[in-house]
Amino acid sequence: MGGRAVPDVSYNAAVDGGVLVFYSALGPAAAGFYVIGGTSAGSPQWAGIIALADTARAIAGKGRIAFANPALYSIAQGPHYAADFHDITVGDNTLAGTSVGFTAGAGYDLATGWGTPNVAHLIADFVIRP
Repeated sequence: MGGRAVPDVSYNAAVDGGVLVFYSALGPAAAGFYVIGGTSAGSPQWAGIIALADTARAIAGKGRIAFANPALYSIAQGPHYAADFHDITVGDNTLAGTSVGFTAGAGYDLATGWGTPNVAHLIADFVIRP
């Protein structure tokens, strides 16, 4: 692949099967549990993954991950890809009622990126990466 494209990785983008959160910013009357998905769920999960990787790197005496994409692409193109990511090979992200979207396939694709992370394996590879 000659350059970075969207998406880099895949996370649950649907609210169906999303993440249960407690939200109180709208005031006491609206405070309660809500199911969220998409970047509202994926972004904080990736922040947590990078925080865990930074902690593991600190324990190993290595520096923090400043910008994750170079490390992520290096790991995804390396020998541990199958252990670090769940490759999504079926389905698509087509917008309902249109032809806009992409189909999932083996390896990197424009529907799911590299796939979903297998966090335990991925963090270990973030640690051994220079």
